[in-house]
Amino acid sequence: MAKIVRTITLILGFTLVMGCGRGPEDLQRVLVVAIEGADLEFIEPMLDRGELPNLARLIGEGTHGTLFSTVPPITPASWTALTTGKGPGRTGIYQWAVLAPGTYRGNPVTGASIASEKRVWDLVSEAGGRVIVVNVPFTFPPIKVNGVLISGIPADENGVFAYPPDLAEQLRQKGYVPHFKGPRPLDEYLAAMDERARMVSRYMRKLDWNLCVVSLKGLDEACHFYIEDPEAIDSVYAQADLALGQLIETAGPETTVMVLSDHGYFPGPYDRYFSINRWLLDEGFLNLRGRLDDSLRVIPFTPESQHDLGLGRYQVLWPRTQAFSIADCHCNFGHIRINLRGREPTGIVESGIEYEKIVHDIKQRLLAFSDPETGEQVVGRVFTREEIYAGDRVDQLPDIFFQTTRGVLPLGITISGIFELSQVVGPLQIGRNHPYPGNYERDGMFVLHGSQIRIGKQLDAELMNIAPTLLYLMGLPIPTDFDGRVIEEAFAEEHLADNPVRLSRKNARRKEEPQFITGTDPSDRNAQEIMNALGYLR
Repeated sequence: MAKIVRTITLILGFTLVMGCGRGPEDLQRVLVVAIEGADLEFIEPMLDRGELPNLARLIGEGTHGTLFSTVPPITPASWTALTTGKGPGRTGIYQWAVLAPGTYRGNPVTGASIASEKRVWDLVSEAGGRVIVVNVPFTFPPIKVNGVLISGIPADENGVFAYPPDLAEQLRQKGYVPHFKGPRPLDEYLAAMDERARMVSRYMRKLDWNLCVVSLKGLDEACHFYIEDPEAIDSVYAQADLALGQLIETAGPETTVMVLSDHGYFPGPYDRYFSINRWLLDEGFLNLRGRLDDSLRVIPFTPESQHDLGLGRYQVLWPRTQAFSIADCHCNFGHIRINLRGREPTGIVESGIEYEKIVHDIKQRLLAFSDPETGEQVVGRVFTREEIYAGDRVDQLPDIFFQTTRGVLPLGITISGIFELSQVVGPLQIGRNHPYPGNYERDGMFVLHGSQIRIGKQLDAELMNIAPTLLYLMGLPIPTDFDGRVIEEAFAEEHLADNPVRLSRKNARRKEEPQFITGTDPSDRNAQEIMNALGYLR
């Protein structure tokens, strides 16, 4: 593998150095290392045991804390917010598949779904800065940057997944794959993190750069399949720390370093499953064609039934349905959509008083719902979309979001039926049907380290604050349409006094369609097949 990495690096050096000048001298150099799924609940005991020396040094000499992810805290929503500084109310991205306009059918999210929004590296590129972006989710199909970009999931390993465009084929010939498909032996996750760190380190040495963003996705992937093995998970954290050490050493002591995770990880187990649509059925908000017996199954969509949510051999009776869920839940957050007239193909709920009454009714009933066996509350918090998000695309979001109590996993319906429960006899089901024993939760983590950062400071921050903080670190103004803000509490007072936050007069939305390196958007089927292989859409 080391030989492959060396060869790849030589190829990259030849590809880039020919046309790359030095980045602007006045832009600061920032390294961002994402350890996806990293959670302080796992990290702190390992720090106490002295097992994460690189992370320990950054924390001791900098600022760190909990980084609260999006609602729901899943990869498409979280990485979009992280890299754009905008919440789902401005991007319309809230899960793996979002409703196609005028249908009850979901479309898988790709980089093309977010193409109208400029990512933080796009803004740095526009300012003349050189960037290195490697393995960041939802950067496929790639868009031209001032530097190098290698896409993460759901990149097509047989397509053009990199910029410069000839880089993908060169990497492919040397055995590089953008991401794993399905579970792998533990040592492959460890080797992939090591390989990626070595490769990016060589990129940093070959290219004059201002911003480097790299995702070490191995921890997230390993947690899906090995979370019940504490030693295995500790070994992945340790490998991530080694990779981090190599990257920060290469970047140099003058570089500001940010380490983060886009979400945390609940180790499980999920001992209860909350079937959202079965609950809506029992509460009278959803109706089916036919007669319900002891089985409620989820079936794939087909082009012929794109206006129907499949519930096994049952189909939703839309003219008598007030609410439904297409939540592809990977965490203890779910959501419900009102079957609104004029928005849904067969909507029946009128805007205004009727809509508000149904939303209020559902919220109250969710909070009142309890486990019939234990009497424990199932849903702990309920929000309307307007209570947590704002923006010109908030109307594309589900009308109600809710958080279940820990250990209860909401089950919704995705575009192809990720959850198939053979015998759901009620809204709350005991069992372990879910493909992963644990899964995402909202509490991620972050660390900031550099000469301008406070030492020994601990604080909490929101994921949407990352993009504006990165721009501030580099000396760039903050766009007008960002939801996030600069994490000013992490900076030394003298630095803030000498370098006040500057606001741009421009927003960060593209006025024209971007130039995709592939030339065309990937088909829905292709994106779904890739995600299906990853276990996210089934």
